[in-house]
Amino acid sequence: MYLIGIGIMFFWGIALLKIIYFPIAGSTVQGVIIGFKVSTNGASMVNKSLGSGKLLSGRSPFFKYFDHLDVENVNYSKSPQLFNLFNYQLNEKIKIAYLNDKPKESIIISLKEIPGLLFMLIFGLVIIIVGNTYLKK
Repeated sequence: MYLIGIGIMFFWGIALLKIIYFPIAGSTVQGVIIGFKVSTNGASMVNKSLGSGKLLSGRSPFFKYFDHLDVENVNYSKSPQLFNLFNYQLNEKIKIAYLNDKPKESIIISLKEIPGLLFMLIFGLVIIIVGNTYLKK
C-alpha cells in the first residue's frame, strides 16, 4: 500500500506541476471546449453536453487550440474531473499551455482542474499513511 500511495502521489503530483510549469516554460494560447471524453473502448469524444445530476460526475473535456506554428491541435484533459460544479461547457473559452517543442502535450490552465488533482493527492497521502502504519508493525 505504501508504494501504491507513492505512485499515486507521484503521478498526480506531476500533473499538478505541469499546470504550474507549462505556462512558464512554454506558450499559452486560447482554446475552446469541443466535446467530452467517453471512456468506452479508449478515449472517444461526444459533441453534446451530457447532463448529469450526480454531484461527483465530472466530465473530462476535449479541447482544440492553435499552437505557435498555427497548427490545430486536439487534446483532452487528463486531470480527474470529479465534481459536477466544476464541469466545462461546450464552446467555453479556456487557457491552454504547452511546451513549444511538444505542442500536442497540452494542459488546461484553470482552477476547474485543481479539485480533482488535490483529491487524488490527498487520497495518495492517506494510502501512504495507512501503508506506513503497516510497515511499522
